[in-house]
Amino acid sequence: MHIGFEGFDVELEDFQLVKVRKMDRHLRFGEGGSVLATPRIHEGIVYFVSADNYIYSVDANTGKEKWRFKTHGAIFSTPVVSENTLFVGSYDKNLYCLNLDGKEMWRFSTGGKITSSPFVHENIVLIGSNDGYLYAVERDSGKEVWKFKTGDWISSSPVVCNEKIYIGSYDSNVYCLNLDGKEIWRFKMGAEMWGMHESPSVYKGILYFASMDGYLYAVNAETGKEKWKVMTGKYGNAIQPMVNSQFILHPSRDGILYAFDHNGKEIWRFNLGNLPNAPVVYKDRIFIGNESGTLRSLTPEGKEKWHFQTGGKIFGGVVAWKDKIYIPSYDCHVYCLNMEGEELWRFATSNLNMVNLPPPHDAFKLEIKKETHIEDIISEDKYESKNEQSVSLSNYHVESEYTTTSEYKQKSDYDTDFVIFGHDMEFFQFLNDSPNLLL
Repeated sequence: MHIGFEGFDVELEDFQLVKVRKMDRHLRFGEGGSVLATPRIHEGIVYFVSADNYIYSVDANTGKEKWRFKTHGAIFSTPVVSENTLFVGSYDKNLYCLNLDGKEMWRFSTGGKITSSPFVHENIVLIGSNDGYLYAVERDSGKEVWKFKTGDWISSSPVVCNEKIYIGSYDSNVYCLNLDGKEIWRFKMGAEMWGMHESPSVYKGILYFASMDGYLYAVNAETGKEKWKVMTGKYGNAIQPMVNSQFILHPSRDGILYAFDHNGKEIWRFNLGNLPNAPVVYKDRIFIGNESGTLRSLTPEGKEKWHFQTGGKIFGGVVAWKDKIYIPSYDCHVYCLNMEGEELWRFATSNLNMVNLPPPHDAFKLEIKKETHIEDIISEDKYESKNEQSVSLSNYHVESEYTTTSEYKQKSDYDTDFVIFGHDMEFFQFLNDSPNLLL
């Protein structure tokens, strides 16, 4: 297979898709009122957050607002309710504790933006920060109990199981800690863990998690020893898997929802069309959205029953409660549907401008493989009569500015020190702007 481009024929196998920097899309969006995270429902109230800096409390049956609370930054953290208190992190670097009337009880300051969602265990609130620390904070007072330093941002959310804490970091490790914050083991992935709205899943002694290296992992939760891993796509994994007795549901950034058995064998797959959010299983249905703004209702066998179109991307996960489905949308609304996909109500945030979100795959680029020489892909006889001056590819910024410092690009993997002719630069720009060519 090749692409014809004005007499310039290049085999697709001469190129490969590579990750050239960390996934930082969630840190580069603009201002607006988009609903970014998974809502939380507690005793008939929907709690959700927005890029307009607000935490909202809305009646789950009617869509009527109860109250709103403003922080000093956009919010990408899913709220947690525990014993009549609500916890949520903000881009203003604070973890907030509110009572269920929307009054601030305390706030805890970290050294970085908070995209991680909190996890409450007994009297401790666990929260990750982009300063690289996992914090344990006293639930009632907001005082720090301990903190654990990883090697990079923590955007994913922690989970506690069998007196152990599991957390992933942008330093490409998953950590297992005791409840005093002491490391028990760590497991090295091939890239960072994203997963802001979900935690790794623990089921029958196995820890399941996914990484931006494209793999879904199963690891012994006690020892950290790998059981198996399976590749799910070229664009990595931003969502953590959902595990129950029936299957492992895992959405890949390639736009595929996979169902695996507990040994990592694929049962079925469903093509969602583009980037998915986290699935939820409710009764006999799977509900999952995507960045086209489409919510789908699937059977446990992966067959679509119906779909509902919102006006913007669905980035956070949907929530099911009492035969109703709640959808957070980038169109600055939260939707409530019945089980047949019919809209019951929608709630608008304070700012109806959708945030400007960077392209989904700009952490990846097409690169010429090292073993590919320019004379192999350019026919010299086509250019014998031309006298264009040869130039370095780097002069045209085809290489990412992040490449030289990326921890994911090995020193000798790709050859970018080659010479091409000036008038054919548009072809390489075309490739760089069109990563889906390889898919």
